Amino acid sequence: MKKFFIVFSGFLTALLLTVAVSAIETHTVSPYRDTIRNYDGVFVTLYEAMVSGAESADLSPYKIDTKDIGQVYSDVILASPELFYMDNTVTYFYNSREQVTSVEFNYRMEPEERGAALQMYEREVDYIVSLVDPAMSEAEKALFVHDYLLASYSYDTDVANFDALSLFRERSGVCQAYSLAYMAVLRELGMDAVMVTSDEMNHAWNLVEVDGTWYHVDLSFDDPSPDRMGRVLHENFLLDDEGIRNTPTPHYGWKSSVRCLSASFKKAIWHGVTSRMIRLNGQWYYIDPGTMSLAVSAFDGSGRADVYRFRNRWMTSFADSSYYVGVFSGLSECLGYLFINTPYDIIIYSPGTGHANVYLEYTDEQKIFGSTIYKYTLEYFIADSPEGERGYTKTFEITGFEEEDFGKELPFDDVLRLDTYYASVKFVYDRGLFRGVSETKFAPDAYLTRAMFVTVLGRLCGVDESLYADRSFVDVERGQWYSPYVEWAADTGIVNGVGDNRFDPLGELTHEQMYKIVAMCGDYLDAGTPDISGALILYEDRAKISDWAFESVAYCKVNDLIGENFAHKIYPASKATRAEAADIISRFAILCGKV
Repeated sequence: MKKFFIVFSGFLTALLLTVAVSAIETHTVSPYRDTIRNYDGVFVTLYEAMVSGAESADLSPYKIDTKDIGQVYSDVILASPELFYMDNTVTYFYNSREQVTSVEFNYRMEPEERGAALQMYEREVDYIVSLVDPAMSEAEKALFVHDYLLASYSYDTDVANFDALSLFRERSGVCQAYSLAYMAVLRELGMDAVMVTSDEMNHAWNLVEVDGTWYHVDLSFDDPSPDRMGRVLHENFLLDDEGIRNTPTPHYGWKSSVRCLSASFKKAIWHGVTSRMIRLNGQWYYIDPGTMSLAVSAFDGSGRADVYRFRNRWMTSFADSSYYVGVFSGLSECLGYLFINTPYDIIIYSPGTGHANVYLEYTDEQKIFGSTIYKYTLEYFIADSPEGERGYTKTFEITGFEEEDFGKELPFDDVLRLDTYYASVKFVYDRGLFRGVSETKFAPDAYLTRAMFVTVLGRLCGVDESLYADRSFVDVERGQWYSPYVEWAADTGIVNGVGDNRFDPLGELTHEQMYKIVAMCGDYLDAGTPDISGALILYEDRAKISDWAFESVAYCKVNDLIGENFAHKIYPASKATRAEAADIISRFAILCGKV
């Protein structure tokens, strides 16, 4: 009888297989299954012996060749996240026909340590599983777990953590650790997931079966390195073979007996999303960098709406008006509420009421560039730039909230939470800038009068009505609810009337008139950037803007005061609605620091 000692790489072996947790039956799609004698029997015997903590395993019934034992052993280890305690070496004995008769195992942990580690491993897997709504579809479960892992853990640039337990324990791991952890959680959820590797790339990722169809998922390539807190990419999620070959970092060199041929998720809602996606009450919430907003929609993208807009830019410094392009916010959930960050504070959003409040403020010169919540601990990253210059992490333990902390719901039955203008109407209503046309109606589509708009601006600027009793316009009588605000606007040069010493207070406001008044108020308050060169070049109807309003419209565009509904046309002579006015006023309030 002879013995031989083999070592295999625990990091990469070109394989693809999956094993039922009990290992009573082996479900494998390994390319070696059909070429190695008695592959399934050897696989199950090795697995069950290692799970039980046996010192050795009898393989004599299987007559496996010595050249094949290392492959099957590595297949078992890399297909079984729960075997993190196994060493990458095994000693085998063989007969004169060079067939393996038995193996002796090497463990990285003593039995007592192994038991404690298994408890921790199972506790972490069970915790993540507990966060998953059983009503989710398989694709939704795959997305939720993908995003949770990437928001909670970071890529191990020291290349020290290769297994799932190390990822859970250290909160960092390499591609193999991510793949093993993802396999473990999805299998516990009743889904099939395997690990595929490429020697040429020196890389590992997953294949996941969703509704009977296989897809590629690469967690580590969706986790930016160096890590950016709260940033979750979706460039490598649920792709077919062609898709994974054409990602920003193309994949190649993997071996598998199954093919991924479906591109059914090519236009899914997660494309372009750079935050974690969170499911609450059957809806998915995510940060849309295109609209600079916290958005919500069904999983198929229907019913999409912006529920919170990021008004503040991440400025490069307080000395100039330049800023970093993008939204550098994480998205987290705790106790049914959503958490995001601006450069200066942590915002908590209530899906139930649609109200957003400041949860924590940060007033130092540096800014918040990302946030996440890990097991009831809020973590947010303070730095000089998105690259993390002079960066450090602050933490805050979350204990609970009271619903009254989020203010009252809007009393209007004609403004729904999923309306695109909901956040703007909520903003102006909560601050007493706008009132409804009745106790239950806001009339978002009704046209706005010139007197009403100037009054709202006056309220925003904190005008003392008692100081403005003069009469600058013949058609603005004293004692009207809008009189002092119109007089204030005339006195400060914000308005100059429509001619013939008239203001036309009850005339319905056009878009270009609204932008003119806002721009003049911005000049009065010395707010925003005056550089308007080329601002309107993309507007198809820019030639229709009146000469007296052109620079004002450009000012509003440059300073992000014009909403997303006016991406291609400005409609200068069309009448402005109350919802549109609420949107520009809420944006202008942020620009002027009057929040």
